[in-house]
Amino acid sequence: MRINTDNWSVSSAVKTGHHHLYKGSNCQDAADFFATDEMIAGIGCDGCGEGNYTEVGARMICNFALSEISRLHRMGVNPPKIVTTLFGSITRFIDMQVHLACPIEDPQQIAYYVKHHWLATIMGLIITKDYDGIVFWCGDGIYEVGDSYQTHHEIDQQNVPNYIAYHCLRHPEEVGVDTDIIPTAFEKDSLCTYSGGGDKKVMIASDGFNHHNEQKIQISMQKHPELTPDLYNQQWGKKGNFGLKKWMNSRSDKGYFEDDCFIITAERKCKSR
Repeated sequence: MRINTDNWSVSSAVKTGHHHLYKGSNCQDAADFFATDEMIAGIGCDGCGEGNYTEVGARMICNFALSEISRLHRMGVNPPKIVTTLFGSITRFIDMQVHLACPIEDPQQIAYYVKHHWLATIMGLIITKDYDGIVFWCGDGIYEVGDSYQTHHEIDQQNVPNYIAYHCLRHPEEVGVDTDIIPTAFEKDSLCTYSGGGDKKVMIASDGFNHHNEQKIQISMQKHPELTPDLYNQQWGKKGNFGLKKWMNSRSDKGYFEDDCFIITAERKCKSR
């Protein structure tokens, strides 16, 4: 999907990873955004691979978070405060779903239900007309910022993400979850840090952006020597409503995206001089 505003071009795409295709399992990543002249907000979620249906929680968290961001913005809340408030809103939302859908109020049963439906990482992006923007996350993922230079950040939690849904467990120690890994707030990075003279570009993605089939890529490189081991700084400037998705498809054919991956990009338009 792609939306153009007066100043920005925003795109999102999700790709099912080779590993999930091989297993015949659903894609467990979800991503969506809205973009107006006043505000850009994007959310991507990566469901836990050990859960049977975590694509359900990933999609519902994604949809709810975007709705809540829009509501808070209409109330005049600034982006940093939105991020702070959003964490509690999401935990209450998940807890309500657990209360309504889990038939047995038992710590083990609730832990089983949460594991298989609600464990998902979150990456988010907010930019407003009066604010340079903010990236925030809970769990692992990747974000890249381009201005007059490029910088990328990988949030690597050694494949043990601190899922926001851990808040909804009852007696976590009884079900084998260390309370030290239960998050209490989103981590965040202000895009003001990267302000400069160039045209700003921002990407958020799941860790699937870096998980590839190295053997297949090596074979592809024999025919296409321009290919690189990673994809950083290659996702920009995709044209058309499905340009980003087509690019992901073409890279997947060559061995990239072994795991599910979502990408959201926001690129400031070059102003005519």
